[in-house]
Amino acid sequence: QSKVFYKEKTSDLLHNINFEKEENLIMTTTAEQMLNEARKYVGVVQGSDEHHSIVNTYNSIKPFPQGYQVTYYDDWCDTFVSFLAIKTGATDLIGRECGVERHIQIFKKLGIWIEDGTIIPKPGDIITFAWSKNFQPNNAWGDHIGIVESVIGNIITTIEGNSGSSVRRNTYSVGNGYIRGFARPSYSGSGSSVY
Repeated sequence: QSKVFYKEKTSDLLHNINFEKEENLIMTTTAEQMLNEARKYVGVVQGSDEHHSIVNTYNSIKPFPQGYQVTYYDDWCDTFVSFLAIKTGATDLIGRECGVERHIQIFKKLGIWIEDGTIIPKPGDIITFAWSKNFQPNNAWGDHIGIVESVIGNIITTIEGNSGSSVRRNTYSVGNGYIRGFARPSYSGSGSSVY
């Protein structure tokens, strides 16, 4: 089990992200806990009471990343991923953010970012997409995010918020051109986080 906890601090004006290490705190969230939490929300539609609960839970943690309070009308894919981290106690593993490209910068600071959209991910990995580019390597601006539920053969199954205005499962081929990269959180019992 890892004994390092990262606490996010943001600067509203500079949009910088700094992390302070706090020793002797044990990370206990597993990939399966994150996935089980995500599965509970498959089918939630934007504008529903459940969607409002996702946004409200995200907004309940202060300070807001970048000083921004998410509204019910915003894109909410990353709000959903951060919500899962809040619900499972994993914000120390992945940070909190409502903007995908900024979240990628957090993943890099945490040392969990994999800048390779062609790898075979693991269940619990955070998957990011850049819709403006459809080939690998894809290092374009990250604008969508989800969590890898499973990989069977060459097919990745994800759970994504704000996919067609709902939480739903999607499938992609390993190496799909739209995949921007992955974050591999240091879940409890997972060992090393990045190749």
